[in-house]
Parts: sequence; C-alpha cells; structure tokens
Amino acid sequence: MNPYQHARATDLQIDIDALAAATLSLPGGRTLTAGIEKELDGDNIWVEPFVGARLGAQLGDHWRVQVRGDIGGFGVDNSDFSWQAVALAGYEWRVNGWNITLFGGYRALGQDYSDGGFTWDTVVHGPVLGAQFTFYF
Repeated sequence: MNPYQHARATDLQIDIDALAAATLSLPGGRTLTAGIEKELDGDNIWVEPFVGARLGAQLGDHWRVQVRGDIGGFGVDNSDFSWQAVALAGYEWRVNGWNITLFGGYRALGQDYSDGGFTWDTVVHGPVLGAQFTFYF
C-alpha cells in the first residue's frame, strides 16, 4: 500500500436551459415561470486537500491492476468533504526506454462543497480510460 497526499482542483461550469411546468422560486432570488424557458448558469473553482492510499499488483509481465481511495475537503476552501474510489486494470510495455501503460477502469467521486448560495453536493461516477508514460534517465 502506498499512502499519498495531494490537492484536487475542481473547475465547475454549469449551463442549463430550464422549462418549468409550474412557477418555482430558486435560491438566490431567481424564479422559473411556468411555460417560459430560462437559461441558468454558474461557475465555481475550488481546491481541496486530500489523503489517500493506492494498492497495486503486477499480474505477469505486462498486466497490472490498481485500486485507489481518498478522502478530503476538511473544510478548506468551502469544501466540507470529498471522497474518491478508483479501480484500474492496465497493459504495460517498454518502448525505447519508456514504460507505456494503457489502462481502463471505473471511478467515483463525491464532493460536498458550498459557497454562499452555491451548493455542489453530488456523486459522479463512470468509466475511465487513460495512458501513463514513464521514462528513466
């Protein structure tokens, strides 16, 4: 197991076209009127520290697997709490002094952030694909 500590930057930009079936009052004094389409937007940027661990295994000469997890936020920069879980499998080979790994897996990220009238308390998850290039000198 390899413990680590880092910071995660989130740049959130939201644009929504909303059409309400009934008149609604929204936070911040905005109103959606029944039958009238309205564009809503917002953006926020924050950085949250986190600590975590990763555990990996080499399966034969080329295959590797890894799981990672972390928790963070700790009230820094209005981020109350965050967590992440990632599971990856990859194929690694060496080309001209470079180690190249192509990997795929699944990632889930939960964040609880609020700043004034803006709140982002959600979990996003889905597949992840990537590549890692490592060279030695």
